[in-house]
Amino acid sequence: MTSGGVRTKDLALVLLYVACKRSKVVCTLRDLRNALNVEKSKRISRLLGLVRQVIGNNDVVVKSQEELGRFLQRVINALKLNEDIRYHVTKLAMEIINEGGQRRRLTNGRTFYALVASAVYIAVTLMGVRKRQRDVAEASGVTDVTIRNRYKEVISKIDIVIEV
Repeated sequence: MTSGGVRTKDLALVLLYVACKRSKVVCTLRDLRNALNVEKSKRISRLLGLVRQVIGNNDVVVKSQEELGRFLQRVINALKLNEDIRYHVTKLAMEIINEGGQRRRLTNGRTFYALVASAVYIAVTLMGVRKRQRDVAEASGVTDVTIRNRYKEVISKIDIVIEV
């Protein structure tokens, strides 16, 4: 522990996360926590909030189109789709993200990663590719419950009909 009661490992995690965001390196806080073997805790959230206050919130929170694209490609590549399907899934997922995220404000108060994961799940489903929510969850680092909830919200707000 450092003298202020902040764990050195927690501070390293938060600073690494901020550095990744500033450098436009796609990584989630969960990925870094797992890599550094740090448990999820309120301490991390509080520390991240403090760091955001000190350096300015915009540098950490705002997601660029470039970061969105990189995360989207990471998820789609992890699903191991063939090249032709991958192209169409990417294009369709981007349309869903743009429609839902920007026009319908589906990102307000929710994570960007959950919207991307649900858009990928919707896109693969519409393309007729048999992937489970769990497959997309593992590829994205978002829980399947979160994907299911965001999926329902996105298809209702954008008026997408998926027939089984």
